[in-house]
Amino acid sequence: FAVLTAQIHAQGGTQTTAGGGAEPPDTAAGETKESKTKTTGKEDIVTYLIDDYEPQSSGTSDDTPFGGWWGAMAIDQGIISVRPIRFSDATGDSPYPDKKMHYLGVKVQYMMTGFNAFSVAPPRPVRIPGITKSLHIWVSGRQYRHRLTAIIEDYRVDIKEIPFYQDEGNQDNLNFRAWKRLTAQIPPTVIQDDYHDLWNRGIKFVGFYVHCEPRETNGTFYMALDGLEAETDVFEENRAKEIKDVIDGW
Repeated sequence: FAVLTAQIHAQGGTQTTAGGGAEPPDTAAGETKESKTKTTGKEDIVTYLIDDYEPQSSGTSDDTPFGGWWGAMAIDQGIISVRPIRFSDATGDSPYPDKKMHYLGVKVQYMMTGFNAFSVAPPRPVRIPGITKSLHIWVSGRQYRHRLTAIIEDYRVDIKEIPFYQDEGNQDNLNFRAWKRLTAQIPPTVIQDDYHDLWNRGIKFVGFYVHCEPRETNGTFYMALDGLEAETDVFEENRAKEIKDVIDGW
C-alpha cells in the first residue's frame, strides 16, 4: 500500500465536488440496504456498507478482529497507531445513536514539522460491486486543515486518489469539530468496467490517505472514523443473476 500511495504524488489526484447527505448505515459490512435502493431507468442505486468497524460485522477480513485496519507513515515524520475504540463516556458519542459500539481511532505523533502524510488501510483492497458513484465516511474532526482522500483501484488496476469534501460547506479539509459526514464523488474518468466483461465491474477501495497541513504537524493528532459506505449502481449485477452463462477468470 505504501508503494501504491507513493505513485499518487507522481500522478496527481482527481479533484471532485461533494454530494448530498444520507442516513448513517445500520447493516453489517458488505451488505446493502433494501430501504435505500433507488431504481431509475437503467440504474439501481444501493448503499453498500464497506465497514462500520464493529467486531461482528467487519467484512474486510475473516481472521483478524475489526478487519485488521492498519496505518503507515514515514518513520522520520512520525509514529501512527490505528485501533478500534469502544464508545463510552470517556471516548464520546457515536454518530449512530443506540446502534454502533465502536469506531476506528487514528493517533499520529509527529516527529518533525513539514509536508507530512500518512495512510490508513484495511488488510487488503475491498471490491465494491457495481459502478460506484460516491464514497462516504463519518469523521470526528479536531479543526486541523489536513486533507482526507480515498485511494482506489480502478478496473484497469490503476491507482487513483479521490478527495473527500464535507457534505455541509463543501470544504476539502478536516477543519471542523465533532462528527461530520464527508463524501468523495467518483468522477466518470475513473474506468470501472469493460463492455466485454459483465462479471468484474467496479473499483476496489485501497485505503485512506491524509495530506497534513505543514503548519499543523507538531504534537499529537487524533482522528476518528466510522461508517465507510459506497453509493453504487448494481443494475447490471442484478440483471446478470438472470443470465445463464459461465464466469471467466479460470
